[in-house]
Amino acid sequence: MKDEFFNFHQATTRTELINLINQYIHWYSTKCLQQTLNGMTPEEYRNHAVQNCA
Repeated sequence: MKDEFFNFHQATTRTELINLINQYIHWYSTKCLQQTLNGMTPEEYRNHAVQNCA
């Protein structure tokens, strides 16, 4: 997890921290394009791999 995320998002309670972590994980898995995954998100890459194996 990138600590830069928390430079822009401050949590004051444990619940807020858990919500921020979940937001980051969701963003990373569904929106963040990865060069090492041929420009796909981790979710897209996983789905692509499953379709090619089936």
